[in-house]
Order: sequence, then C-alpha cells, then structure tokens
Amino acid sequence: MASNDASLPAPHASKTSPANTNPQPKPPTRSHSIANFRSSLTALVILHHTAISYGGIGVGVYQSSLHPPGSSAALVGFNALNQSFFMGSFFYLSGHFSRRALERKSRSSFIKDRLYRLGLPTVAYTMIGPPLCTAILRMSRGQSVGLSTFVEYWKTVRGVRGPVWFTGVLFVFDLALAACFSKTGLELQHEKHLTMKESMGSLNESRKLSLLAGISGCTALSVLWQMRFPVGSMFTPLFLNLGYFPQYIAAYLYGVYVKDPCAGLPTTFDSLCMLLPGIASTIVLGKAVNANPHALMSFQGGWNLLTANYAIWNNFVGFLLGSSLLAGFPKFGSLSLGRIAEMAYPAFLVHMPVSVLIEAYTDHWKAGAVTETAVVGTANVVASWVVGYFVSSVWGKLCLQARKLSAAKDKGSTP
Repeated sequence: MASNDASLPAPHASKTSPANTNPQPKPPTRSHSIANFRSSLTALVILHHTAISYGGIGVGVYQSSLHPPGSSAALVGFNALNQSFFMGSFFYLSGHFSRRALERKSRSSFIKDRLYRLGLPTVAYTMIGPPLCTAILRMSRGQSVGLSTFVEYWKTVRGVRGPVWFTGVLFVFDLALAACFSKTGLELQHEKHLTMKESMGSLNESRKLSLLAGISGCTALSVLWQMRFPVGSMFTPLFLNLGYFPQYIAAYLYGVYVKDPCAGLPTTFDSLCMLLPGIASTIVLGKAVNANPHALMSFQGGWNLLTANYAIWNNFVGFLLGSSLLAGFPKFGSLSLGRIAEMAYPAFLVHMPVSVLIEAYTDHWKAGAVTETAVVGTANVVASWVVGYFVSSVWGKLCLQARKLSAAKDKGSTP
C-alpha cells in the first residue's frame, strides 16, 4: 500500500541536481506466499480425496475394488494429518480476506460479491456435480445413463452436497461477519494487532498465553462437542461434518482477528507447548489402535477417553502443522504461479467429477495403494486445473452478463 506522501507532486529537479544522480528506490516486491500456500492446499485436497478412494478414510465417491476403506495404514495416516489442518487453514485464510474485503467495500457490495463467488457455485455444484459423478460411474461400468439419473437425484437432494460444503459454510460465516461488521471497531483493533516483524520476533508473555489459551479453549470445546456430535455427524443443509465445527469457526474468527495472515503464527515457545500434547495424544491413540484396530472408529465420538484424545490431537497437531507450513511459504514469496494460482478455486470446484472420471477409467490398473494414489492423484490435480480453467472462463462470462443486467436494471429504475 502506498504511503500518504505518494499523493504529493514531486519537485522538478534540475539536471545538476543530486536527485538525478541517486537511484530511485525500488518498489517493494509483491509476495506471492499466501497465493502459493492456498494453491498447495487445493492440490492437497485433491490428493486427500484420491487417497480415500484407494484405502484411506473419509467420504468419497469412487472406491477401488482392490483397496477397501481403511486398508492402507499409510493413507489413513495421510488423511488424518490432512484433516487436522488443511480445512482449518482454508477457513483461517478466508476469514482474513473476508475481513479485508469488508473494509474496502460496502456491506451490500460484499454480500453480492459473496453470492456470486460462493453462493451460486455452491448451488450449481450441488445440482450438477453429484449426479454427474454418478453418471460417470455408471458409464464406466457399462450401465445406461440418461436424464433420469439427474432427476432421481434432484428428488432426493435436501441440502448442499459434495466438497462445496466448504463454500456453503464459508458463505454463512461471511454473511454473519457482514451482519456484525463495524469498521470503526475493527480500526481500533488494528492498533493492537501485531506486525509481521513483531510476530516473527519476540512476543510478550500475554500474547503467548493468549494464543495458547485460545487453542486450549478450542480444544476443550472440541472435546465436549465431539462427545455430543461425533465425527461423522452431518448437518444436512450444509453437508457439514459437525465433529470439526469448533475448529472451523475458531480458525475463521482468528483469521478475521489478525491483521496479516502470518501475524498470528506461533513462536518457538508456542510450538513446543503445542507439540507436547500433540505427542502425548499421538502415543495414546497409537497404542489404542495397535491393540485394537477397531478402536479407530470409537475415538471419533461419544463419551470415551479416546474421543478426548482425538480432539486434543486434531487441534494441537492441526494448528502446529498449518502454522508451520504457512511460516515456510514466505521463503517462496517471490515465486509467482500466475494463472496457476488464480485457477486454484475453479480447480477445487470441479475436482470431484474430474477425479471420479480418471479413477473410474483406470480401475483396471493394479498397483499398491500409495502408488495408485500418487500417480492417479497427480493426474487428478493437473486435470482439475485444466478443466477449472475452461469452466471459470464460461462462469466468468455468465457472471459478467448477470452483473451488467443487474446494473442496467438499477440504472433504469433510477428516477
């Protein structure tokens, strides 16, 4: 952001003026670290869903006949680690950028933008994406496909479906933020925020305790919450896995609070304090699963000690992993991915049908679970970006026309 002095006219220097002999300072280099981090998270989401198809754990569409759910210990661990931090990281970044957007725009303009960017894609995918995946699976098996495939689905749909649960939940969060937003109040909070230098340097003890208290509070709430709403309990209208809701809302609010995405990163002291309960809960869960593989299901919810340990593990390990990865990306801030970074969101929106298509038509290939995940997952990532580019071009044109019609209507209604 330019300083206020940039708006003043510069004095004209003579040819002999020393001002001409001194080189002008170079403008600050734009950092692409956050865009790169977000693009990497999107690729990880696609790989995560691919792993579910080949022996991991989670909700998927295609399931390999060679690798039943939960049959690969490596992919189960991969899915568990991803779940602990990647969606929380998305909500953290989204909260920050939603707050910045509200500072620049009017409330009505912000809501309209959220509707175009989040609301409409959520509805569009919910109506087209899941039945399209079903049609692809049926075609790969030689079964007939027609309009009835879509009609049957439309008769049963009762809410958001598929990976756009994230955009649906984020849309609700953003509407709530817009309703509660106060520019004056947030400007006062800005004065209390940490700068990048302060966050990466020495933090005062109150800030350390505040950060750790927040994570501990979120963990305690998650323990009680998951006993009432086990992992896998779904809120149908938004297709939200209620077991992880405390982490999502806490990450979003923390993103709203911080002035800079990297300003909330923990120090070494914070990381060590998070690492200890993370290690302890990992040991407890590891011993439980080693003694009884079926215990994997029991710690996902209900009134038992394993549920508490899983909630502790998911929050402390998740925040530690997410913050550590985010801290490393500024080192690659000068690397611009250009259009690749811009297409991360479209790739996310289309990745499920694209992945189902590739996985279904490579079903005959026999390899190890990890090998298939790596090879097919890479193909899914690349194909999702390519298809996302074409879909975004069409969607952009449709939204542009809709906005032009809306502007013309508003202009025509003006006396």
